[in-house]
Amino acid sequence: MKKLIITLFLGLAVVAVAAPRKRHLFIFAGENNMESVRPERTVIPALKKDKEVRKGELLWVREARREMSMHDVDEGWKDSEGKTKKKFGPDYKVKQTKNYKRLLKNARQAAKKRPCDTIVLFWMQGESDAKNGWGDEYAASFKRFVTNLEKDLALGKINVVITRISDFGTENKKYPDWQNVRDAQKQLVKDNKGWILIDTDDKNGKLNKLQFDKKGIARIGELYAEIAIEFVTGKQVAK
Repeated sequence: MKKLIITLFLGLAVVAVAAPRKRHLFIFAGENNMESVRPERTVIPALKKDKEVRKGELLWVREARREMSMHDVDEGWKDSEGKTKKKFGPDYKVKQTKNYKRLLKNARQAAKKRPCDTIVLFWMQGESDAKNGWGDEYAASFKRFVTNLEKDLALGKINVVITRISDFGTENKKYPDWQNVRDAQKQLVKDNKGWILIDTDDKNGKLNKLQFDKKGIARIGELYAEIAIEFVTGKQVAK
């Protein structure tokens, strides 16, 4: 009888097992203006204020390089004439896809090579492609870049947020494909369900400068945080 009671007790005992923490990886990548973004000062602190988000593990990496074109992150890049390599000035010495390999390596390290419940790519780039007349190649190149990154990371689905290049070069002859790149970025978001576009025409000051001003960068950080919360929790954040 005593043995039976012990057996029943063990059978009814419930062992509490803590559910694993969800993991969220945020990738901040781009060129000139992305260099001014400091996720650790703006985005991450804002995320930690959300009760549901801070229950998980927040991971992030930033890859920002001045004058980084799609040429540097897309292994399949080709210009309109089918050429795979093309340099845009005597000071351009970055090897093709070197930035991609560094981004991939750093993202893997940030995620500790373990699957993530949420992955968001915040992209802020396009000025170099606009300057060098590569607008026609932009959309296909970017889509290929995201596809390859998702496959090579192998950590989960990548959600994409494109921070559109501003209205700086729409009438600047030094940037012949400025509007083409803007149009390509808008079309990419239209064609890919779930992708988000952030407009920046009000982020570069009254003089429409190439670089976003402090207020603009601060607002972009806020928007990044709001969008990240939406991806993690599925709830709409008041903007």
